[in-house]
Amino acid sequence: MRAIAARPYDCGSAAVRGDRDRREAAVGGVALVRYEVSAAVLIVTVLRLVPAP
Repeated sequence: MRAIAARPYDCGSAAVRGDRDRREAAVGGVALVRYEVSAAVLIVTVLRLVPAP
């Protein structure tokens, strides 16, 4: 999660439905995280955390 907070548009993340600020990434092979980036106030909000099966 630190890597995502430091570089929210990198870390192997991908835009969700073409929205550059809504991202999805695998975290440590343990979970899938969907998050939203707000650069104006430097916030990364986790929208969904799905544990791997």
